[in-house]
Amino acid sequence: MAERFIEYAPVFERFRVKPGLDCGFPLCVFTDDQLGKLYKITAGHLTFGCGPAVDIGPDMNIWSCFPLSEYHKRSIYDFDSIQDIRRYYEDLHKNIRIESSGIFEACDECIHRDEHVCQGGCLAHMLNSFNNEAPIRMQDVYSD
Repeated sequence: MAERFIEYAPVFERFRVKPGLDCGFPLCVFTDDQLGKLYKITAGHLTFGCGPAVDIGPDMNIWSCFPLSEYHKRSIYDFDSIQDIRRYYEDLHKNIRIESSGIFEACDECIHRDEHVCQGGCLAHMLNSFNNEAPIRMQDVYSD
């Protein structure tokens, strides 16, 4: 993915497109050279993590992002404000990230994760790693 994405750098620059990485790509999938190119075309606005991107379905159910559309789905009517919804999913994401350091084993000891430069990858991929284990983690991280 990283190599293919960087191939578009000249097009991004030409059309002054500032790409963002909103899907929880870990920093380590990019080489230092690729990171330099990303830094340049994004004017230094790089993030390697994601937060809730709350989606609302036609039935007024909500979820924290598309890949997690079946995970801790709630009704919009369960909340008093968008801030309450966001806080609910931010807390849930935080709990998952406490239970799993990231999508790679190396995330356990990664200085960039410890310093909050990288969140360790996509939350949906982290949750997939819980599927085949006994429910030994905090109960919030498992599907309803």
